[in-house]
Amino acid sequence: DKQITFEGVTGGEFIGEGCGFATLSSYRRVLFNNGRNNDRYFEKVYLRSSADYIKMKWFYQEVYPQIKNRLLIPEKVAEYGDTLAVVYFEWIEDIRPFQKQERIKKFNDVKNILREVEISSASLENDYITNIERDNSFGPIYPKAEHWLYRHEGATAVSHLRAIKHFVIHSNRVERSFVHGDINGSNFFDWGVIDFDYCGYYPNGFEEALLMTRLGFRVTVSNFDDILEEFGYHEMTREEKISLLFFCFVFFNLKRVKASYDELKKCWDLLSSFNVPA
Repeated sequence: DKQITFEGVTGGEFIGEGCGFATLSSYRRVLFNNGRNNDRYFEKVYLRSSADYIKMKWFYQEVYPQIKNRLLIPEKVAEYGDTLAVVYFEWIEDIRPFQKQERIKKFNDVKNILREVEISSASLENDYITNIERDNSFGPIYPKAEHWLYRHEGATAVSHLRAIKHFVIHSNRVERSFVHGDINGSNFFDWGVIDFDYCGYYPNGFEEALLMTRLGFRVTVSNFDDILEEFGYHEMTREEKISLLFFCFVFFNLKRVKASYDELKKCWDLLSSFNVPA
């Protein structure tokens, strides 16, 4: 990419790796000479046409100005490139994961701030931001949920799941809000949040369910009710409960979650107890 320039970069070191779908998996901390002193930045390389880049750029244009004074989020400093985008973010020292026992409280604090974000009418027409079915966390996993249900509960249950999916995603009955989309131990710290490449405007319940597959949770039949309570399940509206359980059932089909038959069955029984229009 001839538009990429490293002019001003006086040094750099590889500091880690990621697993983005359309980003270079090696990250660098670089030094820039700005004429006065060397400033340190975090370097990330995107495919410019990718959803990751499009969402990141949208976040810094529309959302970041609304929350930068309430959450510590690295500022986007510069970017270069045509086909690729080499993006430099503010480097933040002393990144420490939060204490595991505080994970729900801190998540709820962040969630409440993000839910106050106002989304413009133009963004509501942006398929990258609103279409959850193209989201990398949901789109490839949902068919696995249907497959499990067909094997264990039959075709009628699959039809019920599809009706619930339509209710949650397409009926406008479930309230939506801005979500980070990739809360995990590498993006979520005592001081703030990084990496909004998977953000979106999704139904409430999506982020809570996704979090149950992250941050060291081990959902079991015996503790599922307790974890739901930590997220305030009984204070939710009927629509929010359906949405949360729907996304839980889908995400429990992730390989890394290793949910057993009993755990998926319990989640499905709770979800299927709600009647939704076909």
